[in-house]
Amino acid sequence: MGSCDYIIENGILKKYVGAGGNIVIPDGIRKIGERAFMDHTKITGIIFPKGLTEIGDWAFSGCTGITDIVLPEGVAAIGGRAFDNCRNLKTIAFPASISLLGSGLFTRCRSINRLSFSQDNPQFCSDGNCIIDKETNTLLMGCSSSTIPNYVKKIASFAFDSCEEVMKINIPQSVEKIDAKAFIDCTGLTSITIPSSIREIGFCAFMDCSGLEQISVAENNPRYHSNGNCLIESATSTVLVGCKNSIIPDYISCIGCRAFENCEELTNISIPDSVTNIEFEAFRNCKKLNNVILPDKLKSIGNCAFMNCVELSEITIPASVTSLGNFAFAFCTKLKTVTILDGLSSISYHAFGGCTELERITIPDSVTHIRRYAFIDCKALASITIPSNITNIETKSFDGEETSKSYPYIPSNAPSIESHAFKGCPKLNTIIISKNVAHIDKKSFGKRRTIHTPAGSYAAQYAKENNIPFVAE
Repeated sequence: MGSCDYIIENGILKKYVGAGGNIVIPDGIRKIGERAFMDHTKITGIIFPKGLTEIGDWAFSGCTGITDIVLPEGVAAIGGRAFDNCRNLKTIAFPASISLLGSGLFTRCRSINRLSFSQDNPQFCSDGNCIIDKETNTLLMGCSSSTIPNYVKKIASFAFDSCEEVMKINIPQSVEKIDAKAFIDCTGLTSITIPSSIREIGFCAFMDCSGLEQISVAENNPRYHSNGNCLIESATSTVLVGCKNSIIPDYISCIGCRAFENCEELTNISIPDSVTNIEFEAFRNCKKLNNVILPDKLKSIGNCAFMNCVELSEITIPASVTSLGNFAFAFCTKLKTVTILDGLSSISYHAFGGCTELERITIPDSVTHIRRYAFIDCKALASITIPSNITNIETKSFDGEETSKSYPYIPSNAPSIESHAFKGCPKLNTIIISKNVAHIDKKSFGKRRTIHTPAGSYAAQYAKENNIPFVAE
């Protein structure tokens, strides 16, 4: 291994171009630049040079062959995600000279079991096999063998990221705040107990903890409580975290963002009548969820709320719903029947896109707008009823249905049919278009269609100019 394995400029190692193995970084390097070793999976070990003071952002990200790291004395700063996705990394030793640790330093490092800091470091320590900021008593990073010390006040974002072997975490009474995504992707975690001291739980603090079975909160916590194996924000009656054993209480008003996301063992859920909002990605990737009845007082369904719930076979959207998010039911590949009751005004972007077994959709008179890709790749769609109040059918709204058979009527107050709106419906042979339609994009239908429209209308002229068969009504 020679100097030709490295691109070096003014003491900064810009790029490693060698073959991997156990590498020895040459002397004279004071900084390892951003992404210098990124995704070099064949590197199995690193010896760092004396004089090194800084490691840049993402420097060793994706170096999956590395198992142990010993940083030399003199290193003062390590950039954000410097060792991200080093998934076979087991041990890290930090010197006394470290004064700055970037965020997400060891995200997706699933195998770490030992963290150690020099006892001479004035700012950080490794009590309980955790990395802790002494000044703020913030736990910056934990691992599968960590025990949270009873003086820690805050658990930082990504602190236990991807600690798959953690089954239970004892959060001491000293902890007041859990930051966003602190326990993200702890798939082995089966139970959570929130002490009474907790005053703030950040966004998606327990995101993708798919193995959760039990959730509890100390009775005297002033901000949160548990009921039915749900973690609930008391002031807003919002479910923040659910699990496969959850029963949503009948006073809940909101199912929070990502509350049940990736809860792959959840098969059915009863949503009580009190719920008015289901926030974005609330049930995304619940791949065994096969039965959902939406309550009659529900007002909004957020973006991707039920996306990729591949076992859902039917859904009725109640008349109370006025907002349907983008991708709300996208890629629910076994969804066959959708009934939208009168109330919704717009079918959003990609709302049912990729529902490849969808056969029947009932669109109510309240709907005036079908947005782009709303039903794209719904290849089994056999019945489309487009109501008289539609004013706009956007680009590729129905593109991709390979077996559609219905004869949709484009009503008189729909002034525009945009690009690819029905182009991907090869078995949709007949389109009935009213005389008031004033614009049809050249790519709306393709050429294997017969247009039925009054003689002298814009649609008749469109058919003639584009060599599309035309029947005067």
